[in-house]
Amino acid sequence: MYNQEELLPLITRLMGRYTSKESSSVTYETANMLAEAVVYCIDEWIHAGDTQLTDGKIDLKLFYSKGYEAVIQKVKKAGELYNTMLDDFRDYGCRSYRETILDGMPAFFLRYDAEFNPQDHLLTLDYPTYKPDSNISGVDRIYEYLLDINMEREFLAQFPEENIRGLLLQFQERYRISYPDNICELVILQAVGCIIAERPVSLLRLDRKALRIIRYQFEDSEEAGIEREMKGYIRMLCSRMVDKKAEEYFAVRAGDYAVRIRNGMENGNLEEVFMCEE
Repeated sequence: MYNQEELLPLITRLMGRYTSKESSSVTYETANMLAEAVVYCIDEWIHAGDTQLTDGKIDLKLFYSKGYEAVIQKVKKAGELYNTMLDDFRDYGCRSYRETILDGMPAFFLRYDAEFNPQDHLLTLDYPTYKPDSNISGVDRIYEYLLDINMEREFLAQFPEENIRGLLLQFQERYRISYPDNICELVILQAVGCIIAERPVSLLRLDRKALRIIRYQFEDSEEAGIEREMKGYIRMLCSRMVDKKAEEYFAVRAGDYAVRIRNGMENGNLEEVFMCEE
């Protein structure tokens, strides 16, 4: 996107800061890292939508300076959001969730290098958010991740903590593994099952009779029809949330649920979709 000749003065200047002007050369890997750092900051300012033109051309020096400031400010915003989340964080007995948020996340704020390596968000983020992984990196990835986690926390807070813990424990006892996926995925499917079977949604508990009702509900539906129904149920589950983006956010998996439900119907193992008590 950018002309190498235009970027070179900025990269050279950053290289001087990196070596404290004690050396005129760095390794290829370091040079590439610094070039990516410059582009990352420029892109940060462009994506913010507050760009300026000089003589009809992009002023890369100005964009880099403004973008670096924007990166610093986003780190502060991410830190504030994270600290707010810690006030009432619940891991529901999910090890990957606890380790990612409580154990892993502080490392980002301690080690993130906004000047020389802002494109590296450092963490593997082993606990997946509900929506598909983003292609963004650096502090943008961490900030988006925390925003998503915060929305998911609001969704989960609608259910008693002990009932979510019980649902995860039921999964772990059945499969003999720690729950590896996003907690909202399991909760949404179980809550939808409760709605269909007319069971108390907050309990998140289904039995064999409930499973037969669910099977009857979907037995004549194709995937497209099941997806539409799932979106309706998800809309109901998100109706009381403060964040009005929640419905769109959680509905993104409705198609996946439809495929799983249809397969469960055809293969006679719907209990692999909905957690059913024996």
